[in-house]
Amino acid sequence: MFGGVLYAVFWPAVYSERTVLLEGLANTFLLGGLIAISPPEARPSKTRLFCGGVLLGLGAAIKVWGVVPVLILFGWLLVGLGFRRASVMLLGAISSCAAVCLPFFFAAPTVMWRLVVRDQLSRVRTDASPIQRLTEILGLGHLPARITLPLVLALIVLVAGVVLAWQVARARPAVLLLLGLGAMLLVTPTWFIHYSALTAPVIAIIAGAAAHQLLRLSPVRRSRWLRIGLAASVIVAPFVAALPIAVVRAGERFPGSPLAMALAPSPGCTTSDHPSALILTDVLSRNLRRGCPLVADLGGVSHDMAASGGYRGLRIDNLGFQQYMLAYLGSGDRTLIARFSRSDGSSGATADTIEAWPIVAQAGRFAVRAPQP
Repeated sequence: MFGGVLYAVFWPAVYSERTVLLEGLANTFLLGGLIAISPPEARPSKTRLFCGGVLLGLGAAIKVWGVVPVLILFGWLLVGLGFRRASVMLLGAISSCAAVCLPFFFAAPTVMWRLVVRDQLSRVRTDASPIQRLTEILGLGHLPARITLPLVLALIVLVAGVVLAWQVARARPAVLLLLGLGAMLLVTPTWFIHYSALTAPVIAIIAGAAAHQLLRLSPVRRSRWLRIGLAASVIVAPFVAALPIAVVRAGERFPGSPLAMALAPSPGCTTSDHPSALILTDVLSRNLRRGCPLVADLGGVSHDMAASGGYRGLRIDNLGFQQYMLAYLGSGDRTLIARFSRSDGSSGATADTIEAWPIVAQAGRFAVRAPQP
């Protein structure tokens, strides 16, 4: 219960799962896999191991970093149960991941390798220090990215939680996953705050196991004040973890209804730099029926073009990408900019061109524009 409540208010999880980012779905499969391979009984059955592997493999198909939990848990099962049982889990993971990925690979092997593997490995390194990453992993992203007293205290609490959780057999895989995933997040070339959600489930499990051990300690010591202190700590901790929710503003409400009304009479195609804008204005399906072009991820296009050309700079300085984006957005009779802005994805020249297109309708900062030849 404590781990579940903590996860519900833990900022890294809340930040990602308030949207349709991939981390929430990947974490669901990770938690399902852990439940399957870590039953209350000492030895999971082969059926549970295979089903757990299937769930973990689906997580890897959703987000390629899911391969890391598969390898970590395979090693844990290998040591604890032997090769034959560990291989059952690995077989389940390979089967489900292959079922999702191989059809795309067989249809276009070169393109899939380029988009899924090469482009990701070639992404430009972001300027995020280990301290900033650690701060955001621990749910303190609202604080300055430097060594502060809250960061030190959070680290001490996490280390203590890891020590306590290791004493609970079912929590040991979560400890190993925290070490592996945490190390990966600290060294990966690119960093965005929603990446911190990858460690949120295992931190919640560790917190729950640690709380379990603390509450077990209370009757043993038979100290009234110790019992009161431990109970108070368990009650107060989720409120402390939830502080960022109260003080941080993230995102904004999208005015889907008024924009949908403005786009409804459009006889042609509507373009946008974010497919969610097309979905929320109810024009994506209409676009597809009309045979309109669709770029699902302009940011991904920038990575692909940069990797193909060996370009290592920012996308706003990539002339080829700026021309591509402008050509796509200008191909419809209406366009809606929701993601990129001047100096944040769009160069000055691109932003000038878009801003020169007449506004047909506007709701808040979102404007429907009519591209001009």
